[in-house]
Amino acid sequence: MRNFNRLVCYLNSSIQFLLQLPGVADSITAVQPAELKGEDTVVTAFVQLAQALLSTPGAQSAETLFKVSVEQKSTRLAPGLSPRRQQDATEWLIPLLAKLRRCRVLGSSVASPVQRAMQFHLVPTIECTACGFIRQQTEQSQTVNFMLGVQLLAHYQGSVTLADVLTDFTSATLVHEFVCPNPRCQNNESVERRQSISGSPRTLLIHLLRFDDQGVKNTIAVAAPLLLIHSALSNVQYRLVAALQHHGDTADSGHYTTVRVDADGSAVLIDDANERSPVDWNAEQTREAIYVLAYERV
Repeated sequence: MRNFNRLVCYLNSSIQFLLQLPGVADSITAVQPAELKGEDTVVTAFVQLAQALLSTPGAQSAETLFKVSVEQKSTRLAPGLSPRRQQDATEWLIPLLAKLRRCRVLGSSVASPVQRAMQFHLVPTIECTACGFIRQQTEQSQTVNFMLGVQLLAHYQGSVTLADVLTDFTSATLVHEFVCPNPRCQNNESVERRQSISGSPRTLLIHLLRFDDQGVKNTIAVAAPLLLIHSALSNVQYRLVAALQHHGDTADSGHYTTVRVDADGSAVLIDDANERSPVDWNAEQTREAIYVLAYERV
Protein backbone atom coordinates (compact mmCIF):
# COMPACT_ATOMS: atom_id res chain seq x y z
CA MET A 1 0.00 0.00 0.00
CA ARG A 2 1.20 3.49 -0.83
CA ASN A 3 1.93 5.77 2.16
CA PHE A 4 0.17 8.66 0.41
CA ASN A 5 1.26 11.49 2.75
CA ARG A 6 4.17 9.71 4.48
CA LEU A 7 2.27 9.79 7.79
CA VAL A 8 -0.25 6.97 7.44
CA CYS A 9 1.93 3.89 7.84
CA TYR A 10 -0.08 3.21 11.01
CA LEU A 11 -3.22 3.00 8.87
CA ASN A 12 -1.62 0.85 6.16
CA SER A 13 -0.16 -1.56 8.72
CA SER A 14 -3.42 -1.83 10.68
CA ILE A 15 -5.29 -2.78 7.50
CA GLN A 16 -2.66 -5.33 6.49
CA PHE A 17 -2.71 -6.71 10.04
CA LEU A 18 -6.49 -7.18 9.93
CA LEU A 19 -6.32 -8.95 6.58
CA GLN A 20 -3.98 -11.59 8.04
CA LEU A 21 -6.53 -12.60 10.70
CA PRO A 22 -8.40 -15.89 10.20
CA GLY A 23 -11.55 -15.46 8.12
CA VAL A 24 -11.30 -11.69 7.68
CA ALA A 25 -10.11 -11.65 4.06
CA ASP A 26 -12.65 -14.30 2.98
CA SER A 27 -15.47 -12.47 4.74
CA ILE A 28 -14.57 -9.16 3.10
CA THR A 29 -14.17 -10.72 -0.35
CA ALA A 30 -17.70 -12.13 -0.12
CA VAL A 31 -19.33 -8.72 0.51
CA GLN A 32 -21.35 -7.43 -2.45
CA PRO A 33 -21.49 -3.67 -3.21
CA ALA A 34 -25.26 -3.52 -2.65
CA GLU A 35 -24.81 -4.90 0.89
CA LEU A 36 -22.84 -1.80 1.90
CA LYS A 37 -25.76 0.55 1.22
CA GLY A 38 -26.57 2.44 4.43
CA GLU A 39 -23.52 1.05 6.22
CA ASP A 40 -21.19 3.20 8.32
CA THR A 41 -18.94 5.32 6.08
CA VAL A 42 -15.70 4.14 7.70
CA VAL A 43 -16.73 0.48 7.46
CA THR A 44 -17.72 0.98 3.82
CA ALA A 45 -14.42 2.66 2.95
CA PHE A 46 -12.48 -0.06 4.79
CA VAL A 47 -14.28 -2.92 3.01
CA GLN A 48 -13.89 -1.29 -0.40
CA LEU A 49 -10.18 -0.62 0.17
CA ALA A 50 -9.59 -4.15 1.50
CA GLN A 51 -11.34 -5.67 -1.52
CA ALA A 52 -9.20 -3.60 -3.88
CA LEU A 53 -6.06 -4.48 -1.95
CA LEU A 54 -6.86 -8.20 -2.05
CA SER A 55 -7.36 -8.07 -5.82
CA THR A 56 -4.42 -5.77 -6.64
CA PRO A 57 -1.78 -5.81 -3.85
CA GLY A 58 0.62 -2.88 -3.56
CA ALA A 59 -1.20 -0.44 -5.83
CA GLN A 60 -3.76 0.86 -3.34
CA SER A 61 -3.89 3.93 -1.12
CA ALA A 62 -5.80 4.46 2.14
CA GLU A 63 -6.47 8.12 1.31
CA THR A 64 -10.28 7.80 1.10
CA LEU A 65 -10.44 5.71 4.29
CA PHE A 66 -8.24 8.23 6.07
CA LYS A 67 -10.46 11.16 5.00
CA VAL A 68 -13.69 9.57 6.25
CA SER A 69 -11.90 8.57 9.46
CA VAL A 70 -10.90 12.20 10.05
CA GLU A 71 -14.49 13.27 9.36
CA GLN A 72 -15.70 10.90 12.08
CA LYS A 73 -13.52 12.41 14.82
CA SER A 74 -16.66 13.89 16.35
CA THR A 75 -18.09 10.38 16.71
CA ARG A 76 -14.93 9.30 18.54
CA LEU A 77 -13.65 6.94 15.86
CA ALA A 78 -10.15 8.07 16.78
CA PRO A 79 -9.94 11.14 19.05
CA GLY A 80 -7.09 13.38 18.02
CA LEU A 81 -6.72 11.87 14.55
CA SER A 82 -4.64 14.34 12.57
CA PRO A 83 -3.47 14.53 8.93
CA ARG A 84 -0.31 16.32 10.07
CA ARG A 85 1.36 13.80 12.38
CA GLN A 86 1.94 10.12 13.04
CA GLN A 87 -0.66 8.29 15.19
CA ASP A 88 -0.76 5.41 17.63
CA ALA A 89 -2.11 2.60 15.40
CA THR A 90 -4.33 1.13 18.12
CA GLU A 91 -6.18 4.45 18.49
CA TRP A 92 -7.55 3.78 15.01
CA LEU A 93 -7.57 -0.03 15.04
CA ILE A 94 -9.56 -0.57 18.25
CA PRO A 95 -12.46 1.77 17.31
CA LEU A 96 -12.54 0.19 13.83
CA LEU A 97 -12.87 -3.29 15.36
CA ALA A 98 -15.75 -2.00 17.47
CA LYS A 99 -17.45 -0.72 14.31
CA LEU A 100 -16.87 -4.01 12.48
CA ARG A 101 -18.49 -5.90 15.36
CA ARG A 102 -21.65 -3.87 14.79
CA CYS A 103 -21.47 -4.10 11.00
CA ARG A 104 -24.63 -5.63 9.47
CA VAL A 105 -22.69 -7.28 6.65
CA LEU A 106 -19.71 -8.78 8.46
CA GLY A 107 -21.57 -9.31 11.72
CA SER A 108 -24.60 -11.17 10.37
CA SER A 109 -22.93 -14.59 10.33
CA VAL A 110 -22.35 -16.73 13.41
CA ALA A 111 -18.86 -17.31 12.05
CA SER A 112 -18.14 -13.56 11.79
CA PRO A 113 -14.37 -13.11 12.14
CA VAL A 114 -14.83 -10.05 14.34
CA GLN A 115 -18.16 -10.26 16.13
CA ARG A 116 -17.83 -13.79 17.44
CA ALA A 117 -14.31 -15.08 16.76
CA MET A 118 -12.48 -12.48 18.87
CA GLN A 119 -14.77 -12.27 21.90
CA PHE A 120 -13.75 -13.15 25.45
CA HIS A 121 -14.49 -11.90 28.97
CA LEU A 122 -12.20 -10.54 31.68
CA VAL A 123 -13.40 -11.73 35.08
CA PRO A 124 -12.17 -9.66 38.06
CA THR A 125 -12.03 -11.34 41.47
CA ILE A 126 -11.23 -9.92 44.91
CA GLU A 127 -10.08 -12.10 47.78
CA CYS A 128 -9.27 -11.33 51.42
CA THR A 129 -6.27 -13.35 52.58
CA ALA A 130 -7.20 -12.66 56.20
CA CYS A 131 -10.69 -14.17 56.25
CA GLY A 132 -10.92 -16.02 52.92
CA PHE A 133 -13.77 -13.87 51.53
CA ILE A 134 -14.04 -14.11 47.72
CA ARG A 135 -16.18 -12.05 45.33
CA GLN A 136 -16.23 -12.62 41.58
CA GLN A 137 -18.04 -10.44 39.09
CA THR A 138 -21.21 -12.08 37.81
CA GLU A 139 -21.36 -13.20 34.19
CA GLN A 140 -24.14 -10.71 33.43
CA SER A 141 -21.98 -7.73 34.44
CA GLN A 142 -18.78 -8.85 32.69
CA THR A 143 -17.73 -6.78 29.69
CA VAL A 144 -17.06 -8.32 26.29
CA ASN A 145 -13.50 -7.80 25.06
CA PHE A 146 -11.88 -8.37 21.68
CA MET A 147 -8.30 -7.29 22.45
CA LEU A 148 -6.26 -8.20 25.53
CA GLY A 149 -4.21 -5.24 26.75
CA VAL A 150 -1.25 -6.26 28.92
CA GLN A 151 1.18 -4.02 30.78
CA LEU A 152 4.95 -4.23 30.39
CA LEU A 153 5.89 -3.83 34.05
CA ALA A 154 8.71 -1.65 35.34
CA HIS A 155 10.64 -4.56 36.85
CA TYR A 156 11.17 -6.21 33.45
CA GLN A 157 14.81 -5.78 32.47
CA GLY A 158 16.28 -6.19 28.99
CA SER A 159 13.80 -8.75 27.70
CA VAL A 160 10.77 -10.71 28.84
CA THR A 161 8.73 -13.62 27.53
CA LEU A 162 5.08 -13.28 26.59
CA ALA A 163 4.38 -16.14 29.01
CA ASP A 164 5.76 -14.07 31.91
CA VAL A 165 3.70 -11.06 30.83
CA LEU A 166 0.51 -13.18 30.84
CA THR A 167 1.41 -14.68 34.22
CA ASP A 168 1.82 -11.22 35.74
CA PHE A 169 -1.40 -10.05 34.10
CA THR A 170 -3.44 -12.74 35.91
CA SER A 171 -1.49 -12.70 39.18
CA ALA A 172 -3.05 -11.38 42.39
CA THR A 173 -2.08 -7.86 43.48
CA LEU A 174 -2.68 -6.20 46.83
CA VAL A 175 -5.32 -3.45 46.70
CA HIS A 176 -4.07 -0.85 49.15
CA GLU A 177 -6.62 0.65 51.54
CA PHE A 178 -9.44 -1.47 50.10
CA VAL A 179 -11.66 -2.66 52.95
CA CYS A 180 -12.71 -6.31 52.95
CA PRO A 181 -16.45 -6.49 52.14
CA ASN A 182 -16.94 -9.13 54.84
CA PRO A 183 -18.56 -7.20 57.76
CA ARG A 184 -16.87 -9.53 60.24
CA CYS A 185 -13.42 -8.75 58.84
CA GLN A 186 -13.16 -5.30 57.20
CA ASN A 187 -9.39 -5.59 57.04
CA ASN A 188 -7.88 -2.91 54.79
CA GLU A 189 -4.47 -4.50 54.29
CA SER A 190 -5.31 -7.99 53.08
CA VAL A 191 -7.51 -7.64 49.99
CA GLU A 192 -6.05 -8.90 46.70
CA ARG A 193 -7.41 -8.42 43.19
CA ARG A 194 -6.80 -10.66 40.21
CA GLN A 195 -8.41 -11.14 36.83
CA SER A 196 -8.90 -14.18 34.70
CA ILE A 197 -9.71 -14.69 31.03
CA SER A 198 -12.98 -16.46 30.31
CA GLY A 199 -13.45 -17.96 26.88
CA SER A 200 -11.11 -19.22 24.17
CA PRO A 201 -11.62 -16.98 21.14
CA ARG A 202 -10.73 -18.32 17.72
CA THR A 203 -8.59 -15.23 17.18
CA LEU A 204 -6.74 -13.82 20.19
CA LEU A 205 -5.38 -10.27 19.91
CA ILE A 206 -2.79 -9.25 22.52
CA HIS A 207 -1.94 -5.55 22.81
CA LEU A 208 1.40 -4.84 24.50
CA LEU A 209 0.84 -1.49 26.23
CA ARG A 210 4.21 0.02 25.35
CA PHE A 211 3.39 3.74 25.53
CA ASP A 212 3.08 5.73 28.76
CA ASP A 213 0.78 8.74 29.29
CA GLN A 214 3.28 11.01 27.53
CA GLY A 215 3.57 8.68 24.54
CA VAL A 216 7.08 7.50 25.41
CA LYS A 217 7.69 3.90 24.40
CA ASN A 218 8.91 0.98 26.50
CA THR A 219 11.26 -0.72 24.03
CA ILE A 220 11.82 -3.92 26.01
CA ALA A 221 12.18 -7.00 23.80
CA VAL A 222 9.21 -9.37 24.14
CA ALA A 223 9.77 -12.99 23.09
CA ALA A 224 6.45 -14.12 21.59
CA PRO A 225 6.35 -17.83 20.72
CA LEU A 226 5.04 -19.23 17.45
CA LEU A 227 2.94 -21.65 19.52
CA LEU A 228 1.41 -20.26 22.70
CA ILE A 229 0.08 -22.43 25.53
CA HIS A 230 -0.56 -20.78 28.89
CA SER A 231 -2.67 -21.45 31.98
CA ALA A 232 -4.14 -17.94 31.68
CA LEU A 233 -5.63 -19.11 28.37
CA SER A 234 -6.93 -22.39 29.82
CA ASN A 235 -3.92 -24.16 28.24
CA VAL A 236 -5.56 -23.87 24.82
CA GLN A 237 -2.97 -23.94 22.03
CA TYR A 238 -2.65 -20.87 19.84
CA ARG A 239 -0.58 -20.33 16.68
CA LEU A 240 0.91 -16.94 15.83
CA VAL A 241 -0.48 -15.55 12.56
CA ALA A 242 0.47 -11.86 12.53
CA ALA A 243 1.99 -8.95 14.41
CA LEU A 244 1.64 -5.20 14.19
CA GLN A 245 4.99 -3.53 14.86
CA HIS A 246 6.11 -0.03 15.84
CA HIS A 247 9.69 1.05 15.14
CA GLY A 248 10.67 4.16 17.11
CA ASP A 249 10.61 5.78 20.55
CA THR A 250 7.31 7.68 20.79
CA ALA A 251 3.69 7.18 19.81
CA ASP A 252 3.63 10.11 17.38
CA SER A 253 6.85 9.26 15.54
CA GLY A 254 8.58 6.25 14.03
CA HIS A 255 7.19 3.73 11.59
CA TYR A 256 4.60 0.93 11.59
CA THR A 257 4.87 -2.39 9.76
CA THR A 258 3.07 -5.74 9.74
CA VAL A 259 4.52 -9.22 10.00
CA ARG A 260 2.66 -12.21 8.54
CA VAL A 261 3.55 -15.58 10.05
CA ASP A 262 2.84 -18.64 7.91
CA ALA A 263 1.93 -22.10 9.16
CA ASP A 264 5.53 -23.31 8.73
CA GLY A 265 6.76 -20.58 11.08
CA SER A 266 8.31 -18.37 8.40
CA ALA A 267 7.72 -14.64 8.86
CA VAL A 268 7.26 -12.02 6.12
CA LEU A 269 7.53 -8.25 6.56
CA ILE A 270 4.76 -6.10 5.00
CA ASP A 271 5.94 -2.48 4.82
CA ASP A 272 3.74 -0.03 2.88
CA ALA A 273 4.39 -0.51 -0.87
CA ASN A 274 7.86 -1.99 -0.41
CA GLU A 275 8.55 -5.49 -1.64
CA ARG A 276 7.71 -8.09 0.96
CA SER A 277 10.75 -9.65 2.58
CA PRO A 278 11.61 -12.40 5.11
CA VAL A 279 12.07 -11.32 8.72
CA ASP A 280 13.82 -13.04 11.62
CA TRP A 281 11.08 -13.43 14.22
CA ASN A 282 13.62 -14.10 16.99
CA ALA A 283 15.81 -11.07 16.27
CA GLU A 284 16.15 -8.52 19.07
CA GLN A 285 14.95 -5.62 16.90
CA THR A 286 11.85 -7.63 15.90
CA ARG A 287 11.01 -8.35 19.53
CA GLU A 288 11.48 -4.69 20.50
CA ALA A 289 9.00 -3.60 17.80
CA ILE A 290 6.15 -6.03 18.56
CA TYR A 291 3.05 -4.00 19.49
CA VAL A 292 -0.06 -6.12 18.77
CA LEU A 293 -0.02 -9.90 18.33
CA ALA A 294 -2.63 -12.07 16.62
CA TYR A 295 -2.93 -15.75 17.53
CA GLU A 296 -5.27 -18.36 16.04
CA ARG A 297 -6.68 -21.17 18.16
CA VAL A 298 -5.35 -24.52 16.96
